Amino acid sequence: MKHVYQIDHVPVRKKIGNKAIGLRKLLRHGFHIPHTWIISSELWGEYQDDPKSALDILSSELGMIDESKNYAVRSSSELEDGSKHSYAGQFTTVLNVSGKKAILDAVTKVWDSAESLPAGLYDEKKNDSQVRRRYGRNHTGFGRCHLVGRCL
Repeated sequence: MKHVYQIDHVPVRKKIGNKAIGLRKLLRHGFHIPHTWIISSELWGEYQDDPKSALDILSSELGMIDESKNYAVRSSSELEDGSKHSYAGQFTTVLNVSGKKAILDAVTKVWDSAESLPAGLYDEKKNDSQVRRRYGRNHTGFGRCHLVGRCL
């Protein structure tokens, strides 16, 4: 299964998060955005079960990254940057990252920031009635996909 997609080549049924959706809308309306890749929320789930395996998968799929450029690694989820909730600044963002190993380290920092206290408060929203309607009554979490975007 593939886990890293260019922002304009994500399969329709993939959960990509509101930040990524916003960037795709800008792109589709003719705005220039930096080259951006989306790391699927499924890989974040795999990271929860087996961090080494998830990072190995991510490393193998980052071949399209130009290692001489600088990137920003950020979070994006279904509940983040929404019409009712912002959660700005709740997760780590790592800027000016270059090279595959540094990108892997930055992704790990962003993934691990989901376990921080502010992000834990963010998780409480998974019980929000809007979320239950959208993702089902027994929804126990939400996907956290991540963005790797070239710094300008």
